[in-house]
Amino acid sequence: MTISIELPIQLKSNAENNLLADIRETKIEYAFGEITESNLPILLLLETLKPTDMHYEFLKKIQHFCIPSKIMVVGVFEASYLSVYKKFIQSGFFDYAVMPVSAENMSARLSLAKKRLLREEQFSEMGRLDALTGVLTRQGFLERARSLYASAKRKQISTAILMLSVDRLKGINMRFGQTTGDKVLIGFADILSKRKRDTDLLCRYSDNSFCMMTVNMRLSHLETFLDDIVLACLSPKYNAGLITLHVNASIGLTTNLGRSFDDMLNKAGNALRQSKERGPNEVTIDTDNISESVLVRSSIP
Repeated sequence: MTISIELPIQLKSNAENNLLADIRETKIEYAFGEITESNLPILLLLETLKPTDMHYEFLKKIQHFCIPSKIMVVGVFEASYLSVYKKFIQSGFFDYAVMPVSAENMSARLSLAKKRLLREEQFSEMGRLDALTGVLTRQGFLERARSLYASAKRKQISTAILMLSVDRLKGINMRFGQTTGDKVLIGFADILSKRKRDTDLLCRYSDNSFCMMTVNMRLSHLETFLDDIVLACLSPKYNAGLITLHVNASIGLTTNLGRSFDDMLNKAGNALRQSKERGPNEVTIDTDNISESVLVRSSIP
């Protein structure tokens, strides 16, 4: 996605250039929020006739808070201001063009910046996927989930974090070997991946647990969703020599946004611990600091 703060006048009329025509304008006071909320790589065009403290602080925030593979800034300014932007030019996320600049020159710079950004995103994405299961790593999940949480809290959109764990995986590894345990993890990740929506985030959170973040799903739908996951985990059979294994899963969930994203994660983790203490195939939902066990079809006699 390409956005612009104060798009240069000479570029606005160049509608026949697709790259320039697709640029969406925004205001500097809104831009940082749009950048942090987006899951897409951002190419930002920043045109300043005269840099202000607001521009400088804005770029400092980008440098400090944004992931390099997610943002590329192309600045347009007069040559006399090169010293002002020197710190950012050396940082790697900032390119520039000196005024006056033609539409053709600007288009070429934006095209190169976009290719570089996409290349960085591809390399970064490879490092954010768990090698065994193919879902996001914990770090990759946290990078995206924090911005999703901030947006959901500001807009008061219903949000849930689920912690899901394969029951007794340590015992499976000890008795049947790591290879069998890996098959179980791959199977569990496949069950979750097939059931999550495109807007949901899923990661391998630890050795035997996964974390999922959903937005805008009603509690009644969440309960059905959880029930389906628990039942689906009982279906696959894993061969361990002459023995066939059936696997259970425990789940903890919270819809309480709490004070912060980390607070919400802790609530989901506590709910998972309560489920594991009660035994296999348990689901616990934390809502407004009240934890309750949820009866699923697989646990009904």
